[in-house]
Amino acid sequence: DRCRWVPSGDCEGWDLLLLGRRDSQIKLHGVRIEPGEVEAVVGASALVRQCCVAIQNGQLAAHVVLADEGAAHSLTDLAVLALEERCRAYLSMGMRPRAFVAHASFPLTANGKVDRGALADRTRAAGAQAGDPPIPLATPLEVMLAGIWEGVLGVGGVHALSDWHRLGGTSLQAIL
Repeated sequence: DRCRWVPSGDCEGWDLLLLGRRDSQIKLHGVRIEPGEVEAVVGASALVRQCCVAIQNGQLAAHVVLADEGAAHSLTDLAVLALEERCRAYLSMGMRPRAFVAHASFPLTANGKVDRGALADRTRAAGAQAGDPPIPLATPLEVMLAGIWEGVLGVGGVHALSDWHRLGGTSLQAIL
């Protein structure tokens, strides 16, 4: 952690002001995550040339530059499933990305580092992949549950095959 001594304005003289973390560790839903660990797991896939992990809309998103130059701007459903399976095998539930976003290249800062802030504009929700077939809701109970999910998760378009976790839901949200 980074900190600094600052004048307190009382008889004691000084207070310790916490400035934040020196490393890139983040805390998401009560779980401490080292982005480098997630990036190493996703980046070790043969599908991925480069990986960067960032928090987007309160969820962990893995931004990837694909190894196949021809598919630089899109992830097929099969590729997403392969990456999710790899994460499931090597990462605990709280460390798994909820979205995978393909890029031709990463935006860079003036210093040549990945601009994680600029990645936020390019995120698409994992639950709304292009190949996800919308299955109509068949019963009044399904319609009611879909409405609850949309309200809790703040998303739209929940259908019969929607996955709670892929839409960004957590176990804590499920019990509230």
